[in-house]
Amino acid sequence: MTARLVRLGDELTLERIPVEIDPELEYIQIGIRSFGNGIFHRDKVSGNELSKLKYFEVHPERLIVSNIMAWEGAIGVSSAKDSGCVASHRFLSYVPSRNVDLGYLNYYFQSDPGRAIIKGTSTGTVLRNQTLSIKDFENLMVPLPELPEQRRIAARLIAAQARIEQLEKFRTRRGCLLAAHQESLVSTTSDTATDSGILGELLRSVRSPTDIDESVAYRALGMRSFGKGTIRYPEVSGSELSKLRYFKFPAGALALSNIKAWEGAIGVTTAEDLACVASNRFLFYLASDDRINISYLRYYLLSRQGLAQISACSPGSADRNRTLSIKSFERIKVPLPPRPEQDRVAALLDSLTRHLNPSLTEVVVESLRPSLLNAAFSGKL
Repeated sequence: MTARLVRLGDELTLERIPVEIDPELEYIQIGIRSFGNGIFHRDKVSGNELSKLKYFEVHPERLIVSNIMAWEGAIGVSSAKDSGCVASHRFLSYVPSRNVDLGYLNYYFQSDPGRAIIKGTSTGTVLRNQTLSIKDFENLMVPLPELPEQRRIAARLIAAQARIEQLEKFRTRRGCLLAAHQESLVSTTSDTATDSGILGELLRSVRSPTDIDESVAYRALGMRSFGKGTIRYPEVSGSELSKLRYFKFPAGALALSNIKAWEGAIGVTTAEDLACVASNRFLFYLASDDRINISYLRYYLLSRQGLAQISACSPGSADRNRTLSIKSFERIKVPLPPRPEQDRVAALLDSLTRHLNPSLTEVVVESLRPSLLNAAFSGKL
């Protein structure tokens, strides 16, 4: 791709048409999502409910830039549906010259090189204070190929984005179907159980304290909510770990985050997890005998009935304060279907989760966007 470097202010003109706010009228404000996720509309409010900031008209076919979050990709192109909305002075609205395709320019600022130059000129260290000034933005030098080439690149990226959105919809639907099937199967199995057991009798706690050496590298274990499994964080030195106590644990153990179990941060450890250490925020259990299949128990605890029991053992109203009481958890009474039935359900759901896990598609989708953008602006698309 052949492109010339141009000063942005030579190809874009700032447009600010003030709006005299009437306290009796209703207005719709725009916002811009980070990471290139576009313009959105806030709820309609009366003029007297707006903040005391200055407001301006929004018109279609403008490059709209959030001056406090542009460094994180909060840039978009307005369309006809945004006409009639208002934007605070935190949003910069630019009219393009005849040499610029706004789609191309917007995608450029979502790419690694585009975001880097925005971030390099956004002053401040606190997220909300990384402000982009009009002068600095307009003085940016950006690569601009000929207009037909800009349009070609933008069209390819728009088509690719449409396919990614279809993939995301498919991922969401597949995740919903998997969750519904899991809930139905576990619920039916539990309802037909003729026996039950107390978790404190069915399980035994298994975690071994480990001394952290500040000069040694460690990987910390984390846990995703909504039953999405464990996280293995990148290695850091022992001096960079938090001051919590740390533990080793076995594979095949029921693992719970004691602050997020109520939200489904429950899983089963794998051999790969053994490379990690876990803080005292995580609880680990193995079966005391052969009455319970640990994988089946995980699915039960992630069901509506199981999460209700976990939630009742996690007092508090704020997310970070809903700590799971170990004593209360170990007093939970769970239905016990025959062991062969537990094994069958666990094997089926393990297989489905392994092959249809929405989080795997999520990783692919998340990597597609930056790959496409970087290919486009390095002449490979």
